[in-house]
Amino acid sequence: MIGATPQAPAGDCWITHPHHDGSPLYVSEAAPLLGAEVTVWLRVPTALVGGSDVDAVHVRIVPDAEARFVPAVVDADRSTPAETWWRATLTCHNPVTNYRWILTGGPTAYAPVERLVATPIPLGALAAEEFEAKGNSAM
Repeated sequence: MIGATPQAPAGDCWITHPHHDGSPLYVSEAAPLLGAEVTVWLRVPTALVGGSDVDAVHVRIVPDAEARFVPAVVDADRSTPAETWWRATLTCHNPVTNYRWILTGGPTAYAPVERLVATPIPLGALAAEEFEAKGNSAM
């Protein structure tokens, strides 16, 4: 209907789910150099606003064919009574570093998290050229 005010759906709403995307609000560096550390954040709405409290958060990365789990910590500077922000620091070992958030706790224990897809962190063009110039391959 033209001119109608949009309303949030009743019940299950995206705003009550954990959220992470590749924007600067959630990733400290969009094009890090090889070996650089990048901070990533996850926003988790609390039960106060219809979300659920989470006990622990880890980030799964696979830098060398072996999965590693990086623990995330609560970022007190970003957190509010309505949302908890979790922070983890990842090292970019490869030209593309994929990662996945793993949450524990809440009503479904969140593990595995299927709706939060792996997010690549692309290296800057100069770093990729330097990486390949040393005889390395991204594949």
